[in-house]
Amino acid sequence: MHPAQNYVCRRILRSRHANSINSLAFSRDGAYLASGGQDGKLSVWCGDDGEYVCGISYDKPLQALLWHPRVDFVLISGYADGSVVWSRFSPIQGDPRLFRKLIAFDTPVDALAFDSKNDRLAVGSGAVIKIYKRQLVTGIYKQAAVYKHQGDVNLHSLAFIEDGARLIGSFVQNLFVCWDPSSMDTLWSRATATKIGSSDVSPDASHIVSSNLRDGFELYGLASSLAASSSSLKAPTQVGMPLPALFVHDGGAVLGGSSSGNFPLWDLESSSVLQALPHDYAGTTQALAAYSHRELNVWRIATATSDSGLRNSIRIWQAGTPSPVAPSPQSLRLRRARERSYFQILRDGGSPALAELIVAAIVLLGLYNFCFPRGLFNNPGSQPPVITYAGAPATTCYNPSVPPTFQCTTSECSDLRSHAYQSHHLPRSLDGADAQKVKIGLARYLHTIGEGLKFALRRALFYFYASITSLQYLLFRVWELMGYLFLRVYTMEEEVRAWVHLAD
Repeated sequence: MHPAQNYVCRRILRSRHANSINSLAFSRDGAYLASGGQDGKLSVWCGDDGEYVCGISYDKPLQALLWHPRVDFVLISGYADGSVVWSRFSPIQGDPRLFRKLIAFDTPVDALAFDSKNDRLAVGSGAVIKIYKRQLVTGIYKQAAVYKHQGDVNLHSLAFIEDGARLIGSFVQNLFVCWDPSSMDTLWSRATATKIGSSDVSPDASHIVSSNLRDGFELYGLASSLAASSSSLKAPTQVGMPLPALFVHDGGAVLGGSSSGNFPLWDLESSSVLQALPHDYAGTTQALAAYSHRELNVWRIATATSDSGLRNSIRIWQAGTPSPVAPSPQSLRLRRARERSYFQILRDGGSPALAELIVAAIVLLGLYNFCFPRGLFNNPGSQPPVITYAGAPATTCYNPSVPPTFQCTTSECSDLRSHAYQSHHLPRSLDGADAQKVKIGLARYLHTIGEGLKFALRRALFYFYASITSLQYLLFRVWELMGYLFLRVYTMEEEVRAWVHLAD
């Protein structure tokens, strides 16, 4: 459950933040560490050796930060102006770029949580929580549900549990609440004996740990009734000071902060201190992050503190020696170099040859015929015209491959075809009533044509919009697939090298 060795400080990062550090987060593979500060800056570091990778600044303080659980190199951050920003960085191109922005509130964003199974984002501010659902075709996040708590409360944290079936939030005013994210209906709410400065839910959703703003942390069992605290975890603190808390070791231990600059690590079952992660000077603990991979023997923790002079520092701790196939600074640099070479080859490939364009045109034409067998603007309810005459059988010959022909055996048709056709058989001139009928018929005909043109235009615009958005989504997925394939090829190569090294 716990690593065989104690944590050792691997790197001390002199923060690039000019003010306090509010958030730390490891990427899903532990290769990168992101930090967000009160100065609005977002920085990305290598998760092992702490090498600075890139950064981006925003004009408002960064309040909450998380990595996208499904897409690599994407960070989601909430700011004090109520906006939520998606930032994508590339080890090849350097600094991140903002590619999506959501104005969720006009008040500061207090908490973020992402449901990877249902592609939902929970954003909280004050007493209001909003759920945003990603649209399949456009990729835009639209509001799906909202919850507003009655009374004067302040949200502190949010977490999805049970594969996104439940959402748990903690309020500073002694309250835990559980909702159904689909409708934001309250499933249960429980009051605590102490205020809640920060909280975290264990990976198996069996426990909740919270800062009590008094003398440490309270550990609760997550059941239908949130009873009295099962245990208290004491830590040096100042009354009213919120301390960060985090479950580590797959939920087997709790890591907390303190006002002395040290980070105590408790065993979940015995509540005994396993280790204290010290800092050289007595500073205020500000943020925590952890990543573990038992098979690769990767046990990694990041801590952030600041002293009274606002000198910030981030420390990266490692327990034991990671496996040779685990991400390392050398492997990450080699990966970035190979990705640069791969994409350089793609960029230097030149314009496509004429044969490639012809093949692409044939493929597109085949897709068009497959998707629209009756044509793009053909009305599937229309039928071929049929002309019949009174007193004669309706014998109509229609062949889709040739122009329509009509057979008529009435005497009128025979007279028209005969040479004995006289001038008195010509249509008479139209009088006023007949002319009015012709005008009305012509107006109806023109109206029908106009309606058909409007229908065709609306359909064309719809298909054009759908094709553009689908193409954008397809290109994004192709880009992800290329990155995944490059990573898999590199990982396989590293595994082979590691096995060869072990065999030698």
